[in-house]
Amino acid sequence: MFATRTSPLVKANPAQATDHAHRRDMPTFSWPVAHMTERTREQLIVLARSVFLYFSARPNRVVLFTGCSSQVGCTWVTVQTAGILAGHRVGSVCVVDACLRSPSVHKEFALERPPVLGDSTVTPAGLEGVVKSLDGVDDAIVTVETGSSDPVGVLASEEMKARLLELRAAYDYVLIDCAPAAKYPDASILAPLCDGVVLVMAAGHTRKDVAQFAKDRVARAGGKLLGAVLNRCESRRI
Repeated sequence: MFATRTSPLVKANPAQATDHAHRRDMPTFSWPVAHMTERTREQLIVLARSVFLYFSARPNRVVLFTGCSSQVGCTWVTVQTAGILAGHRVGSVCVVDACLRSPSVHKEFALERPPVLGDSTVTPAGLEGVVKSLDGVDDAIVTVETGSSDPVGVLASEEMKARLLELRAAYDYVLIDCAPAAKYPDASILAPLCDGVVLVMAAGHTRKDVAQFAKDRVARAGGKLLGAVLNRCESRRI
C-alpha cells in the first residue's frame, strides 16, 4: 500500500519546441509540478520504482491506474507517477487518458484536449499525429477518442488494442488513467491488455466493500494487481 496526499498543481509553463524535424510543429509542455510534502514525494517515488523499475525479469511497461470509486485523485496519482518516471530519465513516458466519460489528464497539464488516440488522421507511418511532446523529449500525453456514445465499445475495439500495441512499441513506459473500476467496466476491458493494474483509493472516502469489489472485478477480467494507493492521507496517518 502506498500512501499519498493530493496537492494542487502549479500551472504548467510552455517549453520551447524541439529541434527535431519530426517534432518541430508540435507544441511542447513541461511536466506539471505539485506542491506536496517531502513524505508524499517519497511515497510517489516508491510507487514509481516498485511498479516500473524493480521487475528486472519482466518489467511492467504498460500499467493501468484506476480508482476504486470516483473522486479519489486517480488522475493526479497517474500524472505525478509519470512525472517521477520522466524525472528519473529511465526511458520515454506516455500518459494515456482513457477516462472517456470525463477526461481530465489534459487539465493536469493546463492544456486544451490533446490529440486523440484513434483519430482518423493517424496513419500506419507512426504516432506523430496523436501525441504532444513534453519538454522537447520523447514523453507524451494522449487521450482516447471521446466522441463516441459507446465508451465500452471504443475501449473493447480492435483499433484500441492496435493503438495500445503501437504505444507499447513507441514508448518505454505507458501509464493509462481509467474510469473507476467499481463503477464502470472500462478497467476490466483494458486490464488484460496491460502488464498490471494499480488501484487508487482515498482515505475517508473509499469504502472497504467498494475497494474489494473493484479488486475482484479487475481480477476476474484477468488483470494483474500490482498494488494499491491510499490517497489524500493526513500526515499523521501515512
